[in-house]
Amino acid sequence: MLDSIFSYTNPKSFVNRLRKNRFAQIETILHKLIAEKGRVRILDLGGDLAYWENMNWTNSATHITLLNLSPSPIPEDLKNRFESVQANALQCPFPDYSFDLVFSNSAIEHMGSRENQNVFAKEVK
Repeated sequence: MLDSIFSYTNPKSFVNRLRKNRFAQIETILHKLIAEKGRVRILDLGGDLAYWENMNWTNSATHITLLNLSPSPIPEDLKNRFESVQANALQCPFPDYSFDLVFSNSAIEHMGSRENQNVFAKEVK
């Protein structure tokens, strides 16, 4: 029963249905960016491959960098669309404007203090 409500790995769970509703807005933005630029670079702060798989995002015009404190394994067949970077989202190791879209599904609440949340928001901006 809990799997049908809280599971992030179950695409039909309640939490993933909520995520899909929120993702619809991001998807609209991504399609516009792809139409304008052809290829889009996305930085997903605190993200994982399972999120994008659960959203059924398979568009090959995007390259998604997953940034986390721990490395995320990327299967060989997906390395043309995904990469994993081990770093702290409070100090991203990329120059400004390296990505077309910076995305975070649910990282800000894990930043700890309000001060760290502000640092995170400024780093994204």
